[in-house]
Amino acid sequence: MQTYQGPPLSTLSVYGQSIAEAIVAVLRSSCNNLTRPGLMQAAESLTSFRSSLMLPGITLTLSHTDHRAIQSLQPVKINVDGSVIADGAVISAEDMAAPTPASGSLTATPHRLN
Repeated sequence: MQTYQGPPLSTLSVYGQSIAEAIVAVLRSSCNNLTRPGLMQAAESLTSFRSSLMLPGITLTLSHTDHRAIQSLQPVKINVDGSVIADGAVISAEDMAAPTPASGSLTATPHRLN
């Protein structure tokens, strides 16, 4: 980032690079079928993808029925020497109850893009 006078490293730059690597993997697997259906099929077939910034053992798998890229998180400590150690239990999206709207509150209607 410093070489090209970019912003300082942050969680957003790490997230952005990981997303970009996933997009490159989807484009490669689309077999030059760059139509929306071709790209959707390639994205929904992403299996065991691993970004260069992910810790060992962390992978990304998407399917036709599961578009949630991030399904669990784990707090970690990053030492001054760059080593990473787990600092807490894995928090899974499946363990979290979906929030329910409070009675009388306004809710948005979800839209699906086709």
